[in-house]
Amino acid sequence: MRPDLDKNHPVHVVLRAKSGIGSFRRQSVFEAIRKRIEAATRDGFQIIHFIVQENHIHLIVEAMDRKRLWRGVQHLASRLAWAINRLVRRHGSLWRGRYTRRDLTSLRQVRNALVYVLMNIRKHAVGEKSQFLASISLDPYSSAAWFEGWDPRAGPMLGELWSTLIRRDWHERPVRAPRTWFARTGWKRHGLVHPNERPR
Repeated sequence: MRPDLDKNHPVHVVLRAKSGIGSFRRQSVFEAIRKRIEAATRDGFQIIHFIVQENHIHLIVEAMDRKRLWRGVQHLASRLAWAINRLVRRHGSLWRGRYTRRDLTSLRQVRNALVYVLMNIRKHAVGEKSQFLASISLDPYSSAAWFEGWDPRAGPMLGELWSTLIRRDWHERPVRAPRTWFARTGWKRHGLVHPNERPR
């Protein structure tokens, strides 16, 4: 059984796909994922940040209790599986086992998780060119544009990101504003996020 959840603690959730699905970062697939993330808010459950990688999705969520966390993630996973399977013309289960969950019980953990999720492309970029581009930009396949904890030096990167989102018509907010003090304000005691940070 999953452990109980303190409603004041955000949660880092990861959904991992089986092999052979294809990239989640293809435009049609990502748009379907983004649409389901935007619609995922349910009674006592909401997504406040995300990043979509080739074969997995990182989420930071808030939930009022363990049951609503489980129901919210399961509902999202089911909706994503249906949409992605339809797009890639496959049948059967999409996800590789159960989702992983890490409760963020300290302000430092929340800040580390925000960097890990929003900057995750810097961990996965392959090749010198991709690594360089990831190091000087923010990922449009994430909720970075709606993050309110950037150091002011992120301004130029945010400007480029918004230009990309507007060109692709991805400028509508897909995530909810944080409810918990931990995710909204508390973590900032450890400093705003610098645009050059990388996941640990």
